Amino acid sequence: MRQALRLLLLLGAGFLLARKGGDGPDSPDGNGGDIDPLTGRPKDSEERQERLNFQGKNASSQMAEVHDIAETEAETGRADGSQSSGDSTSPDDTDTSTTTERDPDLDRLENRIDNVKEHLQYKDLDAARRELNGEIVATKSDGTPWDHVHEVRDAQNALMNIINKAKRKLDDPRTSDEDKAAYQDLLSQASNMLDYSEGFVPRS
Repeated sequence: MRQALRLLLLLGAGFLLARKGGDGPDSPDGNGGDIDPLTGRPKDSEERQERLNFQGKNASSQMAEVHDIAETEAETGRADGSQSSGDSTSPDDTDTSTTTERDPDLDRLENRIDNVKEHLQYKDLDAARRELNGEIVATKSDGTPWDHVHEVRDAQNALMNIINKAKRKLDDPRTSDEDKAAYQDLLSQASNMLDYSEGFVPRS
């Protein structure tokens, strides 16, 4: 672009020189500015016209050259801009997510196993074993015996549901690695609790 500007300046200077040289006897101001430097006499109109024609052709050639340079630089600028926009990557297009949403079933199973633990305390399991031997361990307010065996077996069934659910999630290819680790932990807890309770009350 700077080269084009320089050419434009040169072209303007050429026009000024042509205009100044044309102030001869035939010019409107009649100052006789177009003088032959060898003879000291005014140049004839034919010679002056030929010189002006040459200057006009030279000016036209310079104008064409300026236009070509400007057009080439414009094309180069568009190509560079296109390449730059193609190579650049917007930060918004970059996927930075590294975690997945936690499976909501995990929360439900964790809450359920916490509830089961409350009914499989040692005192509950021991009372159920004694009841299996025919002993009445405790009575309700209405005088009927407390059925600890029934409560323990309900808890055992809940543990089996947790175990089966955890196994299905572990076999599901859609389960993330993080969730699989959590389901594996739930499976281990439920299995251990079930084995421990069956030492007091066999599962029916």
